Amino acid sequence: MVFARKIHTDLLQAALTQHAERALSNHIIDRTFIEDGVRWIIDYKTGVHEGGDIDAFIAARRAEYAPQLERYAALFPGETVRQALYFVDCDRFEVLSE
Repeated sequence: MVFARKIHTDLLQAALTQHAERALSNHIIDRTFIEDGVRWIIDYKTGVHEGGDIDAFIAARRAEYAPQLERYAALFPGETVRQALYFVDCDRFEVLSE
């Protein structure tokens, strides 16, 4: 169960508290919105990538943050959810779920 006054369709820096298995957990989602019946969850990444293989860097971040985005998606049961990372410094939008 998610505690919030109202889950809006378009939120920035959404702070949500979840009660599951007798514990509370807090989540802060950078951006969530609904487009064409699909809830998007976007996690902004501002770290600077210096040199090296950008694709390898992106792949490593995808693997690192996928579990976090899956936890966020679980906050919206019954909705079709897609998750993505947006790398601000290199202007890359990476969809993690199809």
